Amino acid sequence: MIRYQETQRLFLTGMKHCGKSTLGQLLSAQHGWMFVDLDDVIRSLWIEDGNPPVSSVRTIYQSHGATRFRDLEARAAGRISALQANETRVVAALGGGTLENDQARAQLEGRGVFVYLQEDPEALFKRVVRGGIPPFLDPQDPRASFMETYVRRVPRLEASADLVVSVAGLDVESALATLDAKLEEYIDGR
Repeated sequence: MIRYQETQRLFLTGMKHCGKSTLGQLLSAQHGWMFVDLDDVIRSLWIEDGNPPVSSVRTIYQSHGATRFRDLEARAAGRISALQANETRVVAALGGGTLENDQARAQLEGRGVFVYLQEDPEALFKRVVRGGIPPFLDPQDPRASFMETYVRRVPRLEASADLVVSVAGLDVESALATLDAKLEEYIDGR
């Protein structure tokens, strides 16, 4: 078995649409690990709080604002940091802005390996707007707003990362192979 299995939790970080959920699910399936997506935990908490089900966390953010969303995000991070997966790794896909949320970040720090999935900003922007302008971007100038967000978030992502893995320009299979190899190299080198 791969030696890096000794590390209990992997937190996949990066900008929106860098591949955190896709690669996290594939990596987990490949090794028989538990996968959890922070967005799913946020939606579960939303329902536990007595609210009707929502199709995406975007709906919560749009309807109830950043403050309510960040509170749910911090609670979700706390749940993820407490997960135990019976002798196996937990791979968690965090939200694009999770590490900007000081309360959420505090719930996760020291509880796993942070892996920053690095992607080209132009590729990210195209993916982000393909699904409609998200509420954290200015609809009047989404490109400029995205680039401001990118420039603000990347230093935090890099500073928090135990490992930076470039997935720029890679198809899903190549990105997964690169991530897997980099994780093994990182953990074996510790």
